[in-house]
Amino acid sequence: CTGIHNIQNTTRHMHNVIIESNLDNLLNNEYDGYQAFIYCRKGSCILTYNEGRHEMNGDSCAIILNKKFLKDIAPAPDLECEVIYIEESFLRQSEPRNPYIIQGMLALYSYPVIKLDKEGTKLCNALFQNFKLRIENTQHKFYDDILRTSIHMLMLDLYDFHARINNDDNTSLSAASIMAKFIGMLENKEYRKNREVAYYAEK
Repeated sequence: CTGIHNIQNTTRHMHNVIIESNLDNLLNNEYDGYQAFIYCRKGSCILTYNEGRHEMNGDSCAIILNKKFLKDIAPAPDLECEVIYIEESFLRQSEPRNPYIIQGMLALYSYPVIKLDKEGTKLCNALFQNFKLRIENTQHKFYDDILRTSIHMLMLDLYDFHARINNDDNTSLSAASIMAKFIGMLENKEYRKNREVAYYAEK
């Protein structure tokens, strides 16, 4: 992409950030290199993710860390949602260095839906609206910096919702770094060639 394009409720940014108001492309293979951040405004949807079925409804959001684990979606007719797709390499440049992020990621692989309370719903709505405004404001003198900051805030707020549910933020930075590398190895499917514990311990 070379700028902003509005086609069928889709907003794109040159750095591979895509905002859509439906789940039509959530199973699209062209989006496999993206993480998906979903805010459900109304209705419901069943996500079949990592061999589990998860319900997302009008007071929840979801983080799809790896679309290859997403096997099926079943949206209700009245579903209203916003989806932010962020290309993974661009996301890595913007994500916060907080130990809980890794702990949260591990949990999200098993259960990607985050239930929101009244305050969380209000904040999530504002968060997604602000992100959309920021991506459309291409005349901002510090556009790339603003976009990266918006991604940073998006992740911090969504993982804050998650941390409140789990009531646990005691992961150390060193443990988080090791776990991040291990997750990366699994995502690169190294387990197909190496199945020995000693191999991963050495790495």
